[in-house]
Amino acid sequence: MRSWRRRVGTSLLHRDMRVDLQWPVWDGGSLVANVVELSVSSVHEVKLHRIACVADCGLSINPDSVAAQMQGGIVFGLTTAFLSEITIEDGRVQQSNFDGFPLAALAQVPDIDVTVLPSDEKSAGAGEVGVAAIAPALANAIFAATGKRVRRMPFKQDGFTLI
Repeated sequence: MRSWRRRVGTSLLHRDMRVDLQWPVWDGGSLVANVVELSVSSVHEVKLHRIACVADCGLSINPDSVAAQMQGGIVFGLTTAFLSEITIEDGRVQQSNFDGFPLAALAQVPDIDVTVLPSDEKSAGAGEVGVAAIAPALANAIFAATGKRVRRMPFKQDGFTLI
């Protein structure tokens, strides 16, 4: 973790990280912690550099599957936090299907390192927990980098865009 504390000196970007811990009850007691390293430009463009995720979901028969589930959930959570918005015009929702629902591009997604903790405890869920844990970690990292709280999703409502 020592390299996470390293600061990169540039005049345009400020790099920082923040940890967020979630206890989602709907997944049977799984614990997930995320660390996000990002840069925020002077015009509030957010560049993600790294995400580390630690998951404790009890006994895992296939840890690689749990890691893949966490990575997919994190990407979907990034999309939700930065890009997804339901808009209503003349009383109707404008997004009728997934073709009107943007997804994070591969170039916007940083390296995601997932550690699944070994355990002999009762198995818990590994589904939605990856999605739920990332937005608070992103919001806290943005606050650490800028001093501005993000309180609405998508984050573009508070002026932050994902690059």
